[in-house]
Amino acid sequence: PSFYVNDQKQFFKDFSSGKFGDVITFIQETERLSFSEAVEKLALEAGMQLPSDTPQAKAERSRNGRLMDVCEAAASFFEEHLRGPEGGPARAYFEGRGLKPSSWSKYRLGYAPDDWRALQTHLSKLGMKTADMLDAGLIIQPDTGRDPYDRFRGRVIFPIEDTTGKVIAFGGRALE
Repeated sequence: PSFYVNDQKQFFKDFSSGKFGDVITFIQETERLSFSEAVEKLALEAGMQLPSDTPQAKAERSRNGRLMDVCEAAASFFEEHLRGPEGGPARAYFEGRGLKPSSWSKYRLGYAPDDWRALQTHLSKLGMKTADMLDAGLIIQPDTGRDPYDRFRGRVIFPIEDTTGKVIAFGGRALE
């Protein structure tokens, strides 16, 4: 009586533990498997074959991982500069807007120094590729063929996160 399965709605409810979910969640809980392991197990039991990874899918996942790494490194760079000596105007801006330092940390707010290549130089030293910085939208390649330059300069920075909390983009507000 403390465990219920609804076949039509395809869920279970364990009243003794309070756990609730679908068949994948049930397999994860009872056999201590990850989501992908549970899906593989159920597919095997059902006689189904999971689609294999295509080279294109692997390349896309690799590219997305690199772009997230670049964005994470950029977010750290912006956070450091907010707290550094050149971040004074940005700190004053945030304080004037009623934001406390605890909020700066919580939302990973930052400051982009007013320099044409500060971020690009920093990321390059970390081994990041220019192409990835361009794809992430952190630097701009002029049509004139000149060297790329930082998109964000002299701005307060607002990182944009995905649902898992990973930085995927940035917004900025010019201080002048």
